[in-house]
Amino acid sequence: KENTQLVMIKIANLNCSRGKLTKGNIQFFDFVGIPIVIPIIVLYGEEDGPIMVVSSNIHGNEYVGLGISHELIEKFCVDDDDYIEDNNNNNEKQTTSKKCINKGIIVIFPSLNVLGLHSRTRFPPFAYQNDINRAFEGFTKETLKLEEIETDESFVKDYAYPLLKIFEEIKPDYYIDLHSHTISSIPHVRLSQRDYEKYEESREFGVSSGLPVISSHHVCSFGESTHIFDCRSILIECGPTDAVDIVYRYIGLKAVLNLMKYSGNITEEIHQSVSETFPLNFGTSSFQDLLPVLKTHDEYGLNSKIFSAKYDCRPKYNGIFHPLVFPGQYFKKGDSIAQIRDIFGVVLEDIKAKYDGYILGWRNHCVKSAASYNTLCEVAYDDIL
Repeated sequence: KENTQLVMIKIANLNCSRGKLTKGNIQFFDFVGIPIVIPIIVLYGEEDGPIMVVSSNIHGNEYVGLGISHELIEKFCVDDDDYIEDNNNNNEKQTTSKKCINKGIIVIFPSLNVLGLHSRTRFPPFAYQNDINRAFEGFTKETLKLEEIETDESFVKDYAYPLLKIFEEIKPDYYIDLHSHTISSIPHVRLSQRDYEKYEESREFGVSSGLPVISSHHVCSFGESTHIFDCRSILIECGPTDAVDIVYRYIGLKAVLNLMKYSGNITEEIHQSVSETFPLNFGTSSFQDLLPVLKTHDEYGLNSKIFSAKYDCRPKYNGIFHPLVFPGQYFKKGDSIAQIRDIFGVVLEDIKAKYDGYILGWRNHCVKSAASYNTLCEVAYDDIL
């Protein structure tokens, strides 16, 4: 934070000049001859301000956050062809050719899982079917003082630990972790239930996004582990997994801009991005008409509340899943919210709500089984907190 007064700072292995965009790759290790790198973009504003980190795509098949990251770069940078900086980074020549107009420092990690992104899989090959977003258990400030850690899991030692060390070096004031949810869900913020120093400030930060805030607990996740740096940390679920969606990208961008306005990284409207120049009218329908869930948020007051959530509704029969309630829609105890049907459309089971709440998102699969792990949806409750 004390470095925000300097004309040039060093973040990871990048030399970053005030008022400029700097980009490069951080190399972690080699996997069967393939260099494992994490791309990094630093926007060092002309004026002082907080340090914010935005990351996305830690799950390789969650793409919407990557698009939001690209929109942010367009949003905060203007062409500046007179300025070219060479940044030697792992023997690769990196350039900066854009001028930043944000305040403070914004660090963007567009993909924390490049191998998973290219293979279109949730988990990277080097993790051997392990979720790298669950590799951060037990890390503390004291742990990070060690040169290396003892573990039998190579991806924890070679990936999780170095990533936390980078965050320790950056010392962010704010952190936004971009994810995707199910193919049929509403955008929302996740807030850790853990008792930590910045909980109330993180809660206020999340509410400023304009999205509903869900208090949840993702064990060992990267987002939860960042609380050891005493930063305000939230996760945004925005858009479907395994898909690129312009509508959810637009929603996510607006939410992140709200958060950056709250943090003080921006103070006024800046030049348009691709999303804002996209035509907002389709015949007689406005762009907002394509987003009925946003209206539902306002109608039921989701924006002003904190909710708890859990996966729910396990079917008793095998069959075709037939939802009856839209994502974001309010329901009451006893309402029919979904059905299980056979191949001819005969209703085998009418699933009724056990309590009042909202559908956060329906699970992706069409054919459902009666297995104990097979839940139909994630539900938000307004009477828990």
